[in-house]
Amino acid sequence: MILDKEIREGIYTSNYYINHCIGKSDDPDFHLHDNVEIYMSISGGDKFIINDKIYDIDPGDLFIIGNYDIHKATYLRDEDYERYYMQFNLDFLSQFVTSKTNLQNFFNEFLKRRLNKIKLSEKENDELTWLFKKVLNNNINYGKDLQEQICFIEILLYISQLCTNSDDYLKIDYYTKENIPIIDKLFDYINNNISEDLSLDLLAKEIHVSKSYMSKVFKEWIVNSKLNNFFKGIDFIL
Repeated sequence: MILDKEIREGIYTSNYYINHCIGKSDDPDFHLHDNVEIYMSISGGDKFIINDKIYDIDPGDLFIIGNYDIHKATYLRDEDYERYYMQFNLDFLSQFVTSKTNLQNFFNEFLKRRLNKIKLSEKENDELTWLFKKVLNNNINYGKDLQEQICFIEILLYISQLCTNSDDYLKIDYYTKENIPIIDKLFDYINNNISEDLSLDLLAKEIHVSKSYMSKVFKEWIVNSKLNNFFKGIDFIL
């Protein structure tokens, strides 16, 4: 059954928010956030592009996206998609540091590895889904805000335990730009200057090639990486 519109439920605070979405989803533009994002796919999707890496989206895939990481999820048309996602302020986690557990440090170190996808087992998928449902179906009155915050920390703690108990996420396959030097320089400059007014002329000047040559190399990379279908929207570069 294809829903006429997306169904969304969530909780929102100044330091984090958590959402559950079901329904058709239009492909968003490339974007970035001030906060860290957790994205859990229930039904699967198409591709998740995060900086210079492109991952397949399968049911039970979990993605951790750093603040200021350029990203975009793509979906097949005329299909409903179910997913949970949340964003949080990394500095907010400094309130929950103990002598043995530091979630803020965990996510900082995880994001330094520039790997974003965790493949959940069926059991892990069920347990994490239950935690999301627990926080979103919180119907108590007194102490509701505190209970939501406890559930929020439970989700982050569970994810950190998945990564510290196994390094399987280091083996996840992804597509990449295959270390083409010009493409490396292009992505590095964009990532380091994302807040600036970036033009095609400026990018070509900064990586010391002509505008036409830069566009040619980028097009070749897209074709060779088999990304032509879902990179057509990057008119800025092409």
